[in-house]
Amino acid sequence: MTQITKARTLTYDGEEVYVRTHIDVIDGFDKNLLLTPEEKQKLNSFSQDNLTVATSEKAGLMSAEDKKRLDKLKTNSNEYSTRLSNVSTNNTLIKQDINLWPSNQQTVNLNKSISSCNNGIILVWRLDESDDLYHYQYLPKSHVQLHRNAKVTEVISINSSGQTCTKTVVVSDQLIKGTDDNFRNNANKIRLHEILEY
Repeated sequence: MTQITKARTLTYDGEEVYVRTHIDVIDGFDKNLLLTPEEKQKLNSFSQDNLTVATSEKAGLMSAEDKKRLDKLKTNSNEYSTRLSNVSTNNTLIKQDINLWPSNQQTVNLNKSISSCNNGIILVWRLDESDDLYHYQYLPKSHVQLHRNAKVTEVISINSSGQTCTKTVVVSDQLIKGTDDNFRNNANKIRLHEILEY
């Protein structure tokens, strides 16, 4: 591609239709002053090691004023300085090793109500015969308040060839109940493995 070295204007019927964008035609622009010498020095001496975490009294990655505003928000999130590897996941597991399809005779009693979770729960589905093809289904906690004991469905892959099945569960605040559809039409190839808080 040819580099544009001079200003060029595209005209149609004597009218300019293409804005001049080369630095030679921008009024008051001098390419020698893209950065001042002080800005160049500051940029060249920049080190990430000098970045600090902001507090409500001292600026860092953000201003102290912005940190105060951020601290007032109720987000139920981790502090931005917390590394993901340091986050405890002990509180997120509500039920493990469930290993049910589940049928209409099979229920899962939750040891924490969905309405008391931060946002809801995640049903973790996987292949019935091997530890593979995990699928995560989110259920918001508002569901149990607005649609208590209503059926919830999810279409899940049963292999990497694109075949699917539909899993159906009935959800109440502390109970997940299956349906007979969960062991028909390939649905028996996927089982409910565990339930996580979200």
